[in-house]
Amino acid sequence: MRSWLVAVVVLVGCARGADDPGQAKDTCRLRDCGVSVGGQETDPEDEGVPPEDTGAPPADTSVVVEDTGTPPKDTGTPPVDTACTPPSGAVCSTFPQCGCASGTNCDVTDYTTGKTSCVMAGSKTPHQRCSALGECARGNTCVYDVCMPFCGTTTDCSATAQCRPVQYVEGSVTKDVPGMRVCMESCDPLNPSKLCGASTTCLFSSPTTTTCAAAGLSTTAGSCASNPFTCAPGYVCVNTGDCKRWCRVGFTGDCPGGKACGTLSTKPKIGGIEYGVCAY
Repeated sequence: MRSWLVAVVVLVGCARGADDPGQAKDTCRLRDCGVSVGGQETDPEDEGVPPEDTGAPPADTSVVVEDTGTPPKDTGTPPVDTACTPPSGAVCSTFPQCGCASGTNCDVTDYTTGKTSCVMAGSKTPHQRCSALGECARGNTCVYDVCMPFCGTTTDCSATAQCRPVQYVEGSVTKDVPGMRVCMESCDPLNPSKLCGASTTCLFSSPTTTTCAAAGLSTTAGSCASNPFTCAPGYVCVNTGDCKRWCRVGFTGDCPGGKACGTLSTKPKIGGIEYGVCAY
């Protein structure tokens, strides 16, 4: 069974086959939701995007290839605290970890209520790919098909991560999973391998925040229509299923061959810089 994750505000969701990937069209099922994208790609002429630069573009330093390296060690993995007391009525606590026997992990098994249960603990650490409940090491859970540490506040995470609520889409409504928070890396969409693990990428989880998520190998039109996780690192699924490369609007060197960087309807930004996608 695939990891269940959900929507985190505008840009992540379960919109498979939607006209605008920023809008969920189906109901998420437990550990069977995928990441959507930054929104509908807009027409550069309508958005005032400057015409393609016909001059020789600077060397492209943002080419992203499949990351086969070992991800950096995440020092924000929550400690196992055997002295903590699970919340009233709960079997166990996800953070700090307690209430479960050695070799097992307290994880959320009902996303609508936040119910926790003791499941077998896996061996995968933060940023490693996962596909099912029970694959991640104790104190971690599978979110966007990537292992992420549970947390209470951002101080429980590494210096490059933020403690954010996990969300799911029900119909067209985005909801928080009660009491479930994880450390999400604040990564660079153009250079996901700097913080994210092997076979993962960096996507916007809101118009101003990013997170690591599973990635594939696709870079072409129509290649992510059925699964937004199929786009290669550094690419994002837009429109009705096209894998396109991330770029910064107004930075001609981000797209190969001097191609234009088109805008997205959601206009995601990092540090005031707007991100879009390269034209084919």
